Amino acid sequence: AHLGRALRDALGVPASTTSMAGLLEALEAWTGSSAILVLDDLHEIAGSAAERSLEQFVELRPHALRVLAGSRRQPEMNIPRLRVSGLLQEFSNDDLRFRSWEVEELFISVFREPLSPESAAALTRRTGGWAAGLQLFHLATSGRTVADRQRAVDDLGGRSKLVRSYLARNVLAELPEPGESWRSVTLT
Repeated sequence: AHLGRALRDALGVPASTTSMAGLLEALEAWTGSSAILVLDDLHEIAGSAAERSLEQFVELRPHALRVLAGSRRQPEMNIPRLRVSGLLQEFSNDDLRFRSWEVEELFISVFREPLSPESAAALTRRTGGWAAGLQLFHLATSGRTVADRQRAVDDLGGRSKLVRSYLARNVLAELPEPGESWRSVTLT
């Protein structure tokens, strides 16, 4: 029902039904040239009827409607079939991490507070290259001198209350079980 309303509002698809079959039928009449549907936090519907319906939607949707899905766990869709068919592009958690040269560029070009290559490499190691950790570091050191930021990188550890709180509530609580990984997928 939510997907049908979103497609109706964004694309003008006349989806007055709440069934997946009705939504797919309405999409057959869609005359748009292309669109991208973004679905985030797919892990929230894991194992549910909604996930099974979404798999049907992904397989039967018009190919002009691309789907970008983000999840902390691999969806229970037939990913191997999508992969083999060439309809899937995957980005793993490793693809999303900043490399040390990217951290250096981020602090120069975006934050306008350069770090030395050594500090950028150390910060990358200590944050795992994750954007949230880099942003928290930037917020905590914004406006400080280069020397102060260097000391902050050297002192960075698990002692920061802000970092611990953020990581506990927004990262660790959502991590997959040991042995699992998560991926963002783009269906073309």
